[in-house]
Amino acid sequence: MATEPTSADVAQFCEITSLDPMLDRNLVVSALKSNTSLDQLIGEYYENSDAFRRKYTWDDTAFGAGREGEPNNTGIAFNIEAPDNAVIHGVTPPPDNGFYGPSAGAPSRPPSRTNNRSPLGAPSSAEQYEEDLQRAMAESKKAVGYDPQEAGVTDTGTNAPYFGPANRSDYDQNNWAMVTTATTSSQAVVDGDPTPSARKRDEGAPAFLIYKPNARSASQRLGSVLTILHEIPLARNVLLQAGEQAASYGHNSEWWKGQPIYAPHVLAAIQQGEHQWAENSKPDFHEELHRLMAFLDLTERSYGSVEAMADLIPKSNFSLERQFYDTLDEKTDVEVLKPLTHLARPLSLQTLEPTQEPTRFAFLNFELTKSQYEQTKTLYDAWNWIVWHESMTWAEVQPNMGMVVLDDMGEVMTVNIDGEDPPEYLEIPEVWYPERYLESRKEEARICQEHLAWVARALYEARSREYELTKWIDPKTDKIHDKGEMLLNTLKEYERHVDYLDGLGRFRELQKLENEDEKQYIRLEDVPCVKTEAEEALAKSAQQVVDRCSWELSQLEETKKRLDWERERLLERQKLLSSTLLTDPDKPGLAKPFTSKKFLLRGIATSQNVTYVCKRAGPALIDIGEAPAPVDQWWRLSYEAGSANPAKAEKYSFDQVMRQVHRETKGPLLVYATEDAMNTPASPLSDALQRFARAENKNFRQELNQETTDEGAQLRNTNMSPISPSKRKYRSGSVDSMATNRASLGNSDTNSRAGDFDSDPFGEGDGTTDTDMTGLAARQSATDTASRNLAEVVRSGKTHNAEQAYNTNPPSILGQQKLSTPTPIDGVEDISRTVTPDGEEQPKGPEMQERAGGGGGSPFMARHSIYGMTHDPRDEQKTIKMMDMEIPDEHQQLQD
Repeated sequence: MATEPTSADVAQFCEITSLDPMLDRNLVVSALKSNTSLDQLIGEYYENSDAFRRKYTWDDTAFGAGREGEPNNTGIAFNIEAPDNAVIHGVTPPPDNGFYGPSAGAPSRPPSRTNNRSPLGAPSSAEQYEEDLQRAMAESKKAVGYDPQEAGVTDTGTNAPYFGPANRSDYDQNNWAMVTTATTSSQAVVDGDPTPSARKRDEGAPAFLIYKPNARSASQRLGSVLTILHEIPLARNVLLQAGEQAASYGHNSEWWKGQPIYAPHVLAAIQQGEHQWAENSKPDFHEELHRLMAFLDLTERSYGSVEAMADLIPKSNFSLERQFYDTLDEKTDVEVLKPLTHLARPLSLQTLEPTQEPTRFAFLNFELTKSQYEQTKTLYDAWNWIVWHESMTWAEVQPNMGMVVLDDMGEVMTVNIDGEDPPEYLEIPEVWYPERYLESRKEEARICQEHLAWVARALYEARSREYELTKWIDPKTDKIHDKGEMLLNTLKEYERHVDYLDGLGRFRELQKLENEDEKQYIRLEDVPCVKTEAEEALAKSAQQVVDRCSWELSQLEETKKRLDWERERLLERQKLLSSTLLTDPDKPGLAKPFTSKKFLLRGIATSQNVTYVCKRAGPALIDIGEAPAPVDQWWRLSYEAGSANPAKAEKYSFDQVMRQVHRETKGPLLVYATEDAMNTPASPLSDALQRFARAENKNFRQELNQETTDEGAQLRNTNMSPISPSKRKYRSGSVDSMATNRASLGNSDTNSRAGDFDSDPFGEGDGTTDTDMTGLAARQSATDTASRNLAEVVRSGKTHNAEQAYNTNPPSILGQQKLSTPTPIDGVEDISRTVTPDGEEQPKGPEMQERAGGGGGSPFMARHSIYGMTHDPRDEQKTIKMMDMEIPDEHQQLQD
């Protein structure tokens, strides 16, 4: 029995979902008692709030319903006979509006034929034809919930109805509005995934993993990390070898969207209603990792979701990418994971001896401060702050300081630029050498740190001298002033004083002239300057200040130029020590050759659903007789929800990648790999993983065919009303169903499968309805074929070689239009759709085949009535073997 949720849980759920704590309390309590986690309930509510309310709202009408769920207002708890509705040839019978949908009728015998007309009894008069036509239209409207139309203006009051033309007074002008009659294409893209044809993988393009917009960890970049690691053969092999290989990886038609695939025993317990959700109920971490690698290997889709994997990673304050590596390290054997990990060993700068136990890591996060990032220009600078932290911070080398060296390095390195305000531009090398940080270079590393410390001190002293030279602090106000600006302002001020005194002496001489015409046309500059003794003294003093300020400014500029020259030389030396020294193995003058491997940049993750990955194409021969040279191609893989074409795979050059990366983010996630990692042969997928990938591709082909079928049906129905109900809406897929009119239409299987729409019983028509029904019959036949194919399991005894199993290009879909079958069209999509490979289906009667055609009683499969079906003990046996599925591929069988 489920435990009663606390008031705090109810209040928390209501606060997150904005539900009313009083009015919706019973709904929230019912949801929390379902043993579902709070995060899943919140996601379920935001995905579809109406479905959430229907699922967890108590409804006791089933206790008063009949056997098949129909309402029973007479007090009788059972019905012996099915309703005797008159049969109109080719018309959908009316529903009974039962609790569980249309009534299936009595299971013991066919409906009474007393009042049913024979199919051969076609209308013999125009009056009878008109009566049947009006009746058929009324039944069709009733089936889709339309009220009968009345002519004129209806009035529900006491006044007698008035039949006549509608006048302006009969309408409220404020009630008119523009509404949409169907979901627009843009809205369809925002609300869900694009059409299957828009999700098809381009030839040669890599598949990638994304987060959906409503995912619970949508801000992380785990999908990008796994996509990049998959394009590194050695990393892919490691992830496939991690953990134990499963005999079966199950199947779920919604797995590519992020739905989990549960273990068979969990599904069996869920089906029996005995399962209590716990940590061990989740899918296996390694199995999910294997599924993702197989998906990226062989999928025909352009993208898939990584949400199922994200749900298996424990939540913490660290990023999801770091938690993934920590979980992988915790659950995986050390030797298996060794190619992805590296050893960091702390040493003493004085003795160069270890001071602490070494630490093995696979993911490195650069969490630098703002001041450190201000001095960081390249990726090597960021590494210096990590491994030479103490000497870089204090700008000196002391005996008690330490450093970190790298040892026992793997083949793949993953780093993340993080911290406080990273620089707008960080130089990211395409080739990175860790030579200077190796334990074998610890002597050179100490010398390099000593030189860097000396350069840092010299730069500090140069900045201090420049500060003292250019700044002046007012002792009264402690305000800092720029000396250059102060000298320039003083110079201009005293120059104005000198000019004023000079002008004053000239003006007095001008006033002494007696000729007014001469005064008017003479220039002031042409008048001699005659000053008094006091004015001469003031002018001389002001001129001395001007001369001194000019000299001080010239000296200041000279000193600044000299300091700038020294600082440029120091910065060049610092760049040589921090970013250039021991980074080029071909540089002449090396004391000893490089021992580290060359790491190549293989991928960059910038944001949630944007990944830059370098895909290695097949080798190409440059000249005849030469060794093949690998060809690398950069791709930009992006998913933009809401656009007409959300999934894009674009080819980029490395220069384009660098420009785009710096536009998109200041904190990229980088993945480097060695040449050995890239040249490692890819290990083949296991038979179970190949079956899983083929089943997934089969499901996608059915989606493609379903899209083609729907488009064809829309073209056939262009002359029909868009709101016209299907004429076979309530007909079962069984030929021998007694819940439909087929029992009254005769016992011909052929006629029953086609719905007897090949002939026109009324002797006339335009052929539109016949074409529509023929298309629906063909769709039903294709669906039956799809069901038979899904129920078959073919265990392949053929082992694929490494190249075939690791072909990351989308497999050929030759003959897809002929061989693939559409998905069911009943509108019910199961969550964990499985097929038992070795469980034989027991024969059933025709009626029970119809009733059990939708699957078992698992809540992760198509939902069925728990009141109208008896428990079959064979269901438990089938459920235990569920999660193994291989959908046979016809063209593969033909090739074999």
